[in-house]
Amino acid sequence: PIPVEYEIIVVDDNSSDSTGDVVSRECEKDGRIRLIASKGGHGLGKSLKKGFNASKGDIIAVLTGDLSDDPKDIPIMLKKIRDEGYDFVCASRYIKGGVGRQINVIKEFFSKSLGRAIHIITKVPTLDPTNAYKMFRRNVLKNIGPINSDRYTLGLELVLKAHKQGFRI
Repeated sequence: PIPVEYEIIVVDDNSSDSTGDVVSRECEKDGRIRLIASKGGHGLGKSLKKGFNASKGDIIAVLTGDLSDDPKDIPIMLKKIRDEGYDFVCASRYIKGGVGRQINVIKEFFSKSLGRAIHIITKVPTLDPTNAYKMFRRNVLKNIGPINSDRYTLGLELVLKAHKQGFRI
């Protein structure tokens, strides 16, 4: 259980499985769960922006719907923000205990290499900036300027802009 009030927003971007039906049934049981049904394949970035716009909370967590991100990490990430003063928390697949490694070894190599290169060049304090699993304060969104990405690169854009603005990551 998450030790705070929360809402769950599921953006179903025209999935071909039963996501919409399953979430609709859960919405009926729990008013904290909301479904945004989107027609047409719009991409991860557009879906995230729809979720951000629909959210009401002061802290936003991003998880992918395939559960490759472990929801059990949410309290750990929340503690970093609420108790330790961070503005932005990036989960990492590539630290000790990290999960969600790429099945394809070549993709994992390039993902790790890109993360290290971005870290070295920009000094952003994460080695996995492309990972979508993030948590941040709403004021980060308000202060980083417009979000341009409509694709999987949105998470990278968020963390780089937050870093440039001086938010504690």
